[in-house]
Amino acid sequence: MIPFFSPAEQAALVQWYEVAFATPPSALPFSFRYGDRAFAEVAPSWEASAKDTGGGRLLTFRDPATGLEVTCEVRRFDDFAAVEWVLYFRNTGEQDTPILADIQALDTAFALPREQPARVHHAKGSDCGIDDFAPLVDDLNPTANAPQTGWRGAGNPLVFGTHGGRSSNGALPFFNVELGGGRGVIGAVGWTGDWTARFWRGDGGEVHAQAGMRRTHLKLLPGESIRSPRMLLLFWEGDRLRGHNALRRLILAHHSPREGRELERAPISFAVWGENRAERQLGKVRWFAEHAIPIDNFWIDAGWHGDGEYKDSSNVFNSAWGAHVGNWWPNKTPYPDGLGPIGEAVRAAGMDFTLWLEVERVFRGTQFTREHPEWLLGPLGDNSLFNLGDPEARGALTDLVSSVIEQAGVTVYRQDFNMDPAPFWEAADAPDRVGIS
Repeated sequence: MIPFFSPAEQAALVQWYEVAFATPPSALPFSFRYGDRAFAEVAPSWEASAKDTGGGRLLTFRDPATGLEVTCEVRRFDDFAAVEWVLYFRNTGEQDTPILADIQALDTAFALPREQPARVHHAKGSDCGIDDFAPLVDDLNPTANAPQTGWRGAGNPLVFGTHGGRSSNGALPFFNVELGGGRGVIGAVGWTGDWTARFWRGDGGEVHAQAGMRRTHLKLLPGESIRSPRMLLLFWEGDRLRGHNALRRLILAHHSPREGRELERAPISFAVWGENRAERQLGKVRWFAEHAIPIDNFWIDAGWHGDGEYKDSSNVFNSAWGAHVGNWWPNKTPYPDGLGPIGEAVRAAGMDFTLWLEVERVFRGTQFTREHPEWLLGPLGDNSLFNLGDPEARGALTDLVSSVIEQAGVTVYRQDFNMDPAPFWEAADAPDRVGIS
């Protein structure tokens, strides 16, 4: 790909990179607490190594006293003024580690004279509201247009993040820190759970940025390992929207699915309500084929599963489909022969077959609550959370989903998730294992 950066942007990246990932380390762009001390305090007594990997660096730190090993994998892009990294924590010792806490995958500062302004552009995530994904901007200092805005120091940082356990629930995992006029840094948090970000001005004017998991206060068992969010920083100069376009191009180039060299095209799908008779579904498939309608996917959504009483006039709002989340077999009333005949008809019509499932939420009284409650977290109210952190449970669920796919002839898997997982994780965590679930 043709490089998308200016000399000034590349210079800004290099200047930050060579300090952040220097050997020996002096200003690492992440932080955590180990025992009752900050990593920066204990790091000089740890074993450390660093090597260039061609496309970045690999930093390794090991506490000889406890066996905790911390690895930082760094990737520096050659076609963008950008860098990303991820941390791995592994207990190589024979005893539990001391408490590992407050893991901030990003903890860095950007130089800026005190008299120059700084602001953070970010966006709402989704709460199923009319203002989902609305753009937001917060100044870190008083401005002419908002003189009442206070100085955002260490004691009153700008804080935003997700809630409920899903990575875009309430806030999108992206931010753009505008530094003075005409330059800045875009950040992205690569994580599938809750995260929190903080920004403030230092006494000298520098802009501090932190981002990481919302809650970590845990010991690692012998042989156990965890990872941090993957952090991305992209440096831009000039118009702020140039930075946004650079991020868009980077995601397309390096973090988007491809078929060979070509980007995957989003399929055109026709979605149907699942609580519907098989002959009607087959009729729709035949109609599309007979009229040569250019549909890529025939999609059966919720309502096809379980043993609920069939309603001929049901829809997503008046059906009891939610009470059968956890019973993953075709309802025999509308689908007496299962979903296989529909999958065969869809394939014969030259389309892919998409099937909806929601396997992480398990409603009371369904199969797993009766047969394997030890595989579930909760219940909280009517719902339990399938514990994907349990290898036995995860294997059984994989086998179940695989059998549904095979029997129905499914070619596109569609997974939904209609509840917040964080309350289940938090209820399951012991005081010395906060964040591990």
